[in-house]
Amino acid sequence: MRNRILVVFMVIAMWTAGQVPNTTTFSLQDVLNVVNPPMQAAVPTDRYDLQDCFAAAASSYFNATYKAQYYSAAGNLNNLLMFRDYGAHNASTPISIVGSTNTDYTTATTSLQQIVPSGTNVGDLLIIYTGIDENYLLTVPSGWLSIYGYSGGSPHNSFILHSKIATASDLSATFTVNSATAARGTIGIIAFRNMKSSSPYYNVSPYLSSTNSGTFNLNNSGSGTSNSMNIVVTNLELNSTGTMSATSGWDNLGGVNLGNRYYINIYSKVQSSALWDDFSITSSVAGYGVGGRIQILPAN
Repeated sequence: MRNRILVVFMVIAMWTAGQVPNTTTFSLQDVLNVVNPPMQAAVPTDRYDLQDCFAAAASSYFNATYKAQYYSAAGNLNNLLMFRDYGAHNASTPISIVGSTNTDYTTATTSLQQIVPSGTNVGDLLIIYTGIDENYLLTVPSGWLSIYGYSGGSPHNSFILHSKIATASDLSATFTVNSATAARGTIGIIAFRNMKSSSPYYNVSPYLSSTNSGTFNLNNSGSGTSNSMNIVVTNLELNSTGTMSATSGWDNLGGVNLGNRYYINIYSKVQSSALWDDFSITSSVAGYGVGGRIQILPAN
């Protein structure tokens, strides 16, 4: 109780001189450093327990010095009743996956079609991925921005990633990716919400393993923002039929075996820090792989 009285007093004392820091967890030193103009008008009407606003960890500046200096001058305790959680109200909204759709073509075709996921709204970010088991040219509809593309011999397949911001007409559209020659493949669309409001919406790290191996590592050293959404899509050509496992903690959004040795996999994970989290696929059979890792950036 003494700790809470101290911190509330400091917030009240500084309220007229500035705003509470824009974060859900902050120390007393953050309050002391407040210098911005008052933001009383932006404070929500919701009332919270003080513990919702502060995490007074042992490593924070909330220590005996501040207790001794400020607790004795806590002032009118009725002021505590009017304290509001400005930081939690203004915290960054996490990126969410609205949904994903996927269609597998295990019989060769020149036309792969897909619709957007149910629940997609205008302004959502759409990522479309297409992979086939031959190195034929793939053509996407107009209006999609290329993220990454591959067509080669090791692995012997083709793979593309594209993006766009959903418009009203997209919500009822069927998108077609054409292959120059009939091939087996898969096509999918993932919709995201609460991403960064202006381009670039994401960071991209292409992946290519042209060496025969049973481990496909996408442990990229790229950096970005914590709470970003990471998406990994791979198109693997194994030497024969095999079994695969991915790094623990990643969600499997789908996958298909395009015959006896071609595999397409899609995984997602919210990034835990500014560095990209490690990801790898281990196969019981060696082979080659291509793919991409996309880091969807948060709104704030």
